[in-house]
Amino acid sequence: MNTTALFFTANILYCTAYVVRDMMWLRIISIVAAFTTFPYFMLREEVLWSAVLWQCAFAGINIVNLAGLIRERRPVDLTVEQKYLHQLVFRGLTPRQMLRFLDLAEWRDARPGELLIEQGSLPERLLLIVRGRADVKVGGALVAQLVHGRFAGEMGYLSDSLTSADVIATTEMRYLSWRNEDLDRLCEESELFRRYLPMVLGQDMATKLRETGTFEKLTE
Repeated sequence: MNTTALFFTANILYCTAYVVRDMMWLRIISIVAAFTTFPYFMLREEVLWSAVLWQCAFAGINIVNLAGLIRERRPVDLTVEQKYLHQLVFRGLTPRQMLRFLDLAEWRDARPGELLIEQGSLPERLLLIVRGRADVKVGGALVAQLVHGRFAGEMGYLSDSLTSADVIATTEMRYLSWRNEDLDRLCEESELFRRYLPMVLGQDMATKLRETGTFEKLTE
């Protein structure tokens, strides 16, 4: 057996793994490359056990990570509401990532006139309207209306300052509520959510500014 050819093949595979962008293929090619080196190290007069053990370690690490990737990419069954939210708000996340985010939230209902966020209070929760509408009032004056797919309380969460407005349900509402401390913990644990959450909240704020005309006033 031409073990030298296999060794060169393994190195070509390693180079290919470094080029591919999909992490799953990187893992698969790296595993194949590691096993391809075994004949070169083992079919010698003196077996290079140290090299074999290192290749086993590299292959083992990649196998564990590949199993995790496969588990993450398995199709998940979403409810009608969850599918709706994924299309409306969380398209930047995989369904499994979205479910991890939603698992931290409480599903709540509100009646017309119910105060959801009080102006000048400590920010404790981030809200996302799923159905219904809410008014945003500053000093009793209406400044905006929130509909399905819009967040409330995001300014307080991002700036950690007192809430800047009252948010009052104007219809029967269904909404999600996250505790800020739970979101902070999630962002500490996950680089993905540490980057994603400010981005999606920033996009939401920009959309609301455009819808209310505030953006034009700020740029005049």
